[in-house]
Amino acid sequence: MNLIEKSKSFNTDCYFCTWLTQMLGRSREDQLTSEKQPRDYMTEELLFGKNGIAEVYPDIKKELIFLLDDGWDVGYNLHMGRNRDKFGSLVVNDERFPSCTGSPVQRLKKLNSLVKERGWKGLGLWICANACGETVKERLNTDEARKYWRERVGWCREAGILYWKVDWGHYERSEAFRRMLDEIAKEEYPQLIIEHAGCVQPLNGVEINNPHPNDSGRFSEWNNEHLHWLSIIRFARVFRTYDVINQLAVPTTLDRVYNTLRLGYENDTANCILNCEDEMYIGAALGLSLGIMRSEKWRPALPDIQDPTEYRNRITEVYRAMNWLLYFAPPMGVNEASVSASEERLTASHNCDDKIFSGKYSGKTVMQSAPAIITRGCVLPRVKYTEDEKPYIIASRNKTGAYSVASLCRKYGQSRYRTPLAETALFIDDPSAVIGVFGYHGSITLEYPLSILNYRVFMQDLALNAAEEITDCADIRDNRIVIDGKIINRIGRSANAGKDISEPGVVIKLVYRQN
Repeated sequence: MNLIEKSKSFNTDCYFCTWLTQMLGRSREDQLTSEKQPRDYMTEELLFGKNGIAEVYPDIKKELIFLLDDGWDVGYNLHMGRNRDKFGSLVVNDERFPSCTGSPVQRLKKLNSLVKERGWKGLGLWICANACGETVKERLNTDEARKYWRERVGWCREAGILYWKVDWGHYERSEAFRRMLDEIAKEEYPQLIIEHAGCVQPLNGVEINNPHPNDSGRFSEWNNEHLHWLSIIRFARVFRTYDVINQLAVPTTLDRVYNTLRLGYENDTANCILNCEDEMYIGAALGLSLGIMRSEKWRPALPDIQDPTEYRNRITEVYRAMNWLLYFAPPMGVNEASVSASEERLTASHNCDDKIFSGKYSGKTVMQSAPAIITRGCVLPRVKYTEDEKPYIIASRNKTGAYSVASLCRKYGQSRYRTPLAETALFIDDPSAVIGVFGYHGSITLEYPLSILNYRVFMQDLALNAAEEITDCADIRDNRIVIDGKIINRIGRSANAGKDISEPGVVIKLVYRQN
């Protein structure tokens, strides 16, 4: 039995972003000593040549947008601050992409063809939040700006571009600018997905260059950033929760997600979807879209610092999360599910190393925190902690009726990461509902409104195509099922191969016994 029916899928608006893997072109020495950024290494050969970046994720790329990050429409050796007026042209740079010549539309069409020829769903583009030529003192007026961006939306319509990732620029903090882009797209090319972002520093509630021991580490207490984000998600189709440092990615992202979902739902915002970037199991368990950054081709120079949780060796998590979103529980809009959280918060801290954080948080100890338990569309699960430390537990009920629950990793000391085991009980309102379980658990208890003694229980690794019956392994008592975490670990990591250390991800389904 295969629990994953792939004959039909949901739209997810998920993409693979080239930014981290663009460093494939950089030697270790170059990464450590050069001021060059990943944008300086983006070339046609790096992306589309033999063993190029476009070869990643062969089994799901047809469902993913291939998003070119910062660098595709500018020349080499440009600085995002000093040379900001050079960004935002949306004209494919023919020095980087020599086969993409001709008019702006012809160049975009060729670039899109290169992506589709490699099996991807289509092309997405990183967009600077200002027009090419705009400086601090010289800006386009309103009419000029609308004409400029209308022309570029038109180019993308003719070229079939699917997605804009609107990032930093002179207008990165401007609600009016971002709203203008959305209005133009709706008029000229409504199929274009425009992703907006809050463009904040990578740590919640911590002042850059001067972190203070009393900084709260809370998104809701950070200079009204949560209200700025609320103003954008009122009209945005997709909103990205933005950059984090890898050492504290889980609590930083969780707190941003929780506060944004809560505020958005309470204020009855439009149907905006949150993108949580590379946090696979946060996205899967809370119904968010993904901006995948990790890949097996990413080669960090200082892996213990740049990739402390080994995302580069956790590729199967991407397949598991994507299959859950594609076939069972697609991303939900902010206003499609209520949000709840425990009063208890869990914290983590990190002493920032000069080699990575020079000029930002260098040498300072910073803290981040998030609610211990977060849910969307369902009641808070009951959690029994079996160790001194506690994991983050997140869960949701999707608009499809599917349930999901995840246990997330904690950080200890300066460089130790693990998921403490807990026993989690989740109420399921319908025996026909599928359940996605992600991460490491002591046990999972599924509680139903009626007896489920006449049901068989099946479990399947979300990265594989065959289920295993676990009826005899599970503890079934009247209206509840208790599944030992060891079963989830065994089945949920079946697809891991080689150096892959991906955490478990399974789908569970009850099947009524036929007499």
